[in-house]
Amino acid sequence: MEHGISLEMAELLTGCSRRTWWRRVQQGRVQRLPGNDARGRARLALPAILPLLRISVSDQDRALILAADRGEAQALNELGQLFALGEQWAVAEQLWLEASRQGQADAMQHLAMLYLGSRHDGARALMWLARAASAGHAIARAQLRGLWPGLRMPP
Repeated sequence: MEHGISLEMAELLTGCSRRTWWRRVQQGRVQRLPGNDARGRARLALPAILPLLRISVSDQDRALILAADRGEAQALNELGQLFALGEQWAVAEQLWLEASRQGQADAMQHLAMLYLGSRHDGARALMWLARAASAGHAIARAQLRGLWPGLRMPP
């Protein structure tokens, strides 16, 4: 089976627009794989996309990209961490937001730290920290207790 990712994921990970991807397909520079994925999205060949990523990826990371494209929350979170290590904050944020929508507590805590730090949005940081703590994230719970020592949280 040929490995491909959705056009939408290719847009997010590379910063190239949908129009640019379709132009590359028309020019024969990127292969569109036959059929659509399970969610009805056009698929592009992964090897053509990898050189345009703004981070370097290993073979293991390629599997992570494929899992994230399928919508797996843990993979979205881990791919967000990979992009954060490469200081690609906008990509990391979008990946963590999608993982958080699925209830992934680590992604919520990462969003809290992103908004506390580089995004300078204390209200959003606190919201995501509280959500992560409510989801049982131990670090987020400790961080909230550090902010409000008398705060009581359910077990």
